[in-house]
Amino acid sequence: LRYRGKVHEALDVPKNRMIELVKEIEIIHTGYSAAVVQGKLKRNLKLLQQKIAENGGKPTPRDCRYLMDCYYGLADYPKAIEYAERSLAQLAQMEDARMHLHMIRVSAYLFGKFDQQIVLHSMDEAIAACPDVADFLMMKGLYLFEKQIYVESETCLQQALMARDKYELDVEGVADNLQRFLPSAYWVLGQLGGLQHQEDQAREYYLQALKVYPYQTGAL
Repeated sequence: LRYRGKVHEALDVPKNRMIELVKEIEIIHTGYSAAVVQGKLKRNLKLLQQKIAENGGKPTPRDCRYLMDCYYGLADYPKAIEYAERSLAQLAQMEDARMHLHMIRVSAYLFGKFDQQIVLHSMDEAIAACPDVADFLMMKGLYLFEKQIYVESETCLQQALMARDKYELDVEGVADNLQRFLPSAYWVLGQLGGLQHQEDQAREYYLQALKVYPYQTGAL
């Protein structure tokens, strides 16, 4: 097996070979630690621009995806959104990246502090495009709580937890990206339970938050 490509090298698997997911093997990727990531992003951006120039100035759909990643990592959120849109417009050639494209687009709107309606619209589009993915429901629930839209926040978070349960049953051996949202989601549900004077329920949610992440001081 070989890695191919100048930027974001991908494992090139021959058509007659298969890769099996093995739960017992954990891969820890340190290539994007805080100490080196900015330098790597700037290097990747330069290499991508050279590659596109060599191709007559026409980026491929995958080039657009990698440009999106670079600009997002460099906190140039308008550029990240531009290339996310360009990639999504060519989704037929990028189907394997559907969730990732929506994730970066939504995150860029969030971190770029765009208007609330624009952020919510991008989240709703992501939910519609990836109906089996719980991440976007959870992100929307957390965002709505931050905006003090409590009833809809609770609905989204409950739907996200149900979707996550189904995902865990359907897909084994795949990293659960929701882990990064779960402590905050349980903490918010605890807060919402407290606002409704449902103390037992609130305590249970705080306990769940601590089980996922013992250093969640708010839940403690």
